[in-house]
Amino acid sequence: MQHEAGKKFHRMDIGAHVSQCCAGRSRTLVHDGRCFSWICFHDILSPGPGSPSGGEGMLSPADGKIIQATPQKITIFMSPSNVHVNRAPLDGVVRDIEYRKGTHRPAFMKRACKNQQNRMYLETDDGEMELCQITGTLVRKIICYVQPGDQVSRGERIGMIRFGSRVEVSIPCGYNLLVNKGDKVRAGETVVAVRSS
Repeated sequence: MQHEAGKKFHRMDIGAHVSQCCAGRSRTLVHDGRCFSWICFHDILSPGPGSPSGGEGMLSPADGKIIQATPQKITIFMSPSNVHVNRAPLDGVVRDIEYRKGTHRPAFMKRACKNQQNRMYLETDDGEMELCQITGTLVRKIICYVQPGDQVSRGERIGMIRFGSRVEVSIPCGYNLLVNKGDKVRAGETVVAVRSS
C-alpha cells in the first residue's frame, strides 16, 4: 500500500513523459509500443529479498552499480533496466522523512545530489543512518512505503523510484565497507558493509 507521502512526489504523467523520452531517442521504440510496458513491468515485478549473499551485515538498499564508495557513504546508480524497489539496509525505526525539491540531472552525474529527493533517517542499533532516494531525468516519481515511527526490518521494502535514479546511504560508525566503485549489487541481498571485529 502506497504511503500518502509518496503521492506528492509524482511530478508528471508517466506514459506521456516516457513516450516523449523514447521518441527523442528512438522512433522505433515508440512505434513498437512496448517501451513503456517493458519498463513498467520490469520496475514493478521485484523479487523477494531472498537470502543475503554474504550473511550478516548491512544490505544494499538498491539494485544497480556502485558509483561512489567511501567509508562513510555509498552511492548506487539504478539504470532503467534495474528493478527500482528500495530496501532497508538494517533493522531500525524511521525517525524522520524529508522531501527536497531540486534539479533533474542524469542520476549518474555527481551534481545529481542536488536533484529532487527523499531523505530517510533511520535509528538502528549501531546509530543513525541516512538513506537518500534521488530521481533522475525521466519520470520523477518517488514512492515511500514508510512513515516516521515505523519499525523496518533488514531487507524490507521501504520505497521505489522511477526511472533511472540513484540511492545514497551512509555507513554506520564501526562498519567496514565490503564493496568498491564499479561493483554491481542487489537490493536486500548484497552485503555492502559489516561490523568491525
